[in-house]
Amino acid sequence: MRIRFGEYLFDDAQRELLRGSEVIHLSPRAFELMAFLLRRRPQAVTKEELYRHLWPDTFVEYANLNNLISEIRAAIGDRARTKLRTKHRYGYAFTADSVEESPVVPRTYSRTKSFALVIGDHAFPLLPGMNVVGRDDQAAIVVDSPLISRTHAR
Repeated sequence: MRIRFGEYLFDDAQRELLRGSEVIHLSPRAFELMAFLLRRRPQAVTKEELYRHLWPDTFVEYANLNNLISEIRAAIGDRARTKLRTKHRYGYAFTADSVEESPVVPRTYSRTKSFALVIGDHAFPLLPGMNVVGRDDQAAIVVDSPLISRTHAR
């Protein structure tokens, strides 16, 4: 699920919240809470349902949910509480104007249209999607140089 609201993009598949091209950090549980509220938008969700979803078969302090809501509001700049609304004595609702985007489908690899990273006189072919460049053996493109970090670029 990819949801755009204002300058933000929530990408469930990539587990990212972006403001423009900047990645906004959310704790794993805050990310899951935001995903749950976005799936149900603009409906209000009860606190009890949120607790059952986030902490199944576990007792947690009531403040934990409030802390996650505060974390999300801070991440999306919602001081006025107009995007993520509190429904007093009930729960919460994500009410910001939003639109669901189609997932980004990677282009199929084509030998006629390919890209390469050229370093010196050596060309490293790039595969579709993300290619990690660095000294680490797990990198897609391994460059053995003390000037390059283990995970130098993506």
